[in-house]
Amino acid sequence: MSTKELFVELSDDEGDEAEESPAPKKCRLHILKLSKSQQHRRLDSQYSNIQETAKLEDITVIQLLGMHLFRASYSKNKEVADFAERLITGQPLHIVKEISVPSASLLLSTLEIGKSSYKKLRGILKSEVGDHVVPCYDAVASHNTKITPNAEPLSPPYSGVKYPLIPAITMTCQRQLSTLALDFSQDKLAEVTFKAGFDGSGGHSIFNQKGSAATNNIIMAMICPISIRYGGDNVWTQPYPQSQNTHRPIILQLGKETIEALKIYGPVTREMGELEQERFVVCVHDNNVRVSVIIRLTAMDRKAVDAVTGLGGAYCDLCFFSADESHECNKVDEFSKQRSFEETNELAASLADEFGVIVPKRGDYDVRKGMVRPPTVEKEVESIQCLHMLLRTIDWVLKLTYHQIACVDHWSESVNMRDLQFIKQAKKQVQEHMLEQTGLKIAFPDSTGNGGTTTTGNVARRLLFDTSTREILLQLVPERKRGPLREVMKRLAVVLRVISSTRRLSAQKAEDLESFCKETYKLILITFPSPVARLSPSVHKLLAHSWELVKLNENQALGNVSEGGIEACNKLLRRYRIRLSRKRSQHDNLFDCAKRLWVNSDPVIQEMRLATLPYCKHCDMRGHSRRWCPARVQCALQSEDTAVDNFFS
Repeated sequence: MSTKELFVELSDDEGDEAEESPAPKKCRLHILKLSKSQQHRRLDSQYSNIQETAKLEDITVIQLLGMHLFRASYSKNKEVADFAERLITGQPLHIVKEISVPSASLLLSTLEIGKSSYKKLRGILKSEVGDHVVPCYDAVASHNTKITPNAEPLSPPYSGVKYPLIPAITMTCQRQLSTLALDFSQDKLAEVTFKAGFDGSGGHSIFNQKGSAATNNIIMAMICPISIRYGGDNVWTQPYPQSQNTHRPIILQLGKETIEALKIYGPVTREMGELEQERFVVCVHDNNVRVSVIIRLTAMDRKAVDAVTGLGGAYCDLCFFSADESHECNKVDEFSKQRSFEETNELAASLADEFGVIVPKRGDYDVRKGMVRPPTVEKEVESIQCLHMLLRTIDWVLKLTYHQIACVDHWSESVNMRDLQFIKQAKKQVQEHMLEQTGLKIAFPDSTGNGGTTTTGNVARRLLFDTSTREILLQLVPERKRGPLREVMKRLAVVLRVISSTRRLSAQKAEDLESFCKETYKLILITFPSPVARLSPSVHKLLAHSWELVKLNENQALGNVSEGGIEACNKLLRRYRIRLSRKRSQHDNLFDCAKRLWVNSDPVIQEMRLATLPYCKHCDMRGHSRRWCPARVQCALQSEDTAVDNFFS
């Protein structure tokens, strides 16, 4: 046989073998990739066997499937096993899921309940639902302890408790960063900015405690994170910088805001300055993140600022102008922030004697610039008081109104003054008129026993910001004086609303705000010249320096660095001391209050709290519903709303 014939024969044999080989099987799709009908057809034979087995055992198909499910999961997944057991026994199939421990901590803070009330609530929910809805109190208490620094008593001669600054700042940074959906695996620096300050809280109860200080006053020092930059980009801004739920305590100190009591803040501010020079590392989502902090001392009222800076004799704690110079119209364009931390320390060193005491002398304001003692803090204090500027401005407006009604052309109200009786009558007339027409109690003594008057922040806002309420007040003013006073009140309302916002101004709008403030200042000096009216230090600061403070705040309005949040914590502290803290000693009492305030302001819990607020689909924000969205509701616009919005457009 030739080679060619052999090749042909072998080729034919291979063709026969190829024809006889079986066809390859089709690829079998996974059952989860099939449609519902295809799944049913594939499982038909198995389902028939299940039905026969269930009939043989005299049970339902559901019970048989439950037995198989229980067998597969009883040692692996307790929730699935419980569900299978409900299928077998025929119990209702709804499964009550226990809320998380952080959610229970939010519940404890929001409802302001203690251990006993929490346990009762847990028992009621279990009896109603048939299973535990909230975790046990011990788990919540353990979680709260874990997210709280270790409190320490204040060193003598001070009385109170404190959280060490470095652990407090570090824990707050870690908790706040953990709420952000960022990629922290990159080696970038996180810059966290805090505002800090302190405020005295009065009207507290004195309990029967052996060896305790007999004082109704407590000083609270607090911090609040206001912004975060990551890798140079602004990634988070505090949405509620004036809320009581965002301010964290670092010191609760018994006593009034005396010079001796406030000396404790010298070492604290020194530690803040040292912490700003360092960088530390926190663990966020299993990543080590480098962090630096900026701590701004802004959350203090004027009384606290004067006490720690030693400027108790100054007309203004931002400039060197005296009270008389501030009432000269040709000086208005010269007003600017002249005081700095370094210059204040140098001035104190030059004025103090060998014992460190500054002796004031009559007529030496040009030399002392209002300084009466050396500063006690070791860090720059930014004197920004949006809330107290509002309160003191409305006091000044009311006093001006009393004088206009009584037709008194001098600002003094000395006891021996002949016209004092007419001013008192005008004040009583205003109080009765406003109470009858609006229900507002103006300048009455506070009946709660906490000190002060009934002219609170909310009353001041309604009285000055609401056009109809202003007009009701102006009805009592003689008609020839009504127009100038109306214009002054309107302009003051615009300035206060602009600076109390948290929005940002453009560079041009910041210049416009400066011009508007100076025009208002000159209008007051011309319309109500001295001695008809004298500007209070707060009104002077509002019109002479607020625009400059906005520029120094990177053209952002001052609401994010205001002192309103600490003031709001006063009522929280009073409630916690009476209802939610131990009374056996002042240390235990303040320890419980500090822990409550700390947990209530935890960034993770605050983020959960924000998720419960109404959501507006119109502006894509939380805090209000679509029905009450400010962007939609135009019918309630006040007359100066357009003027305020123009500064932010």
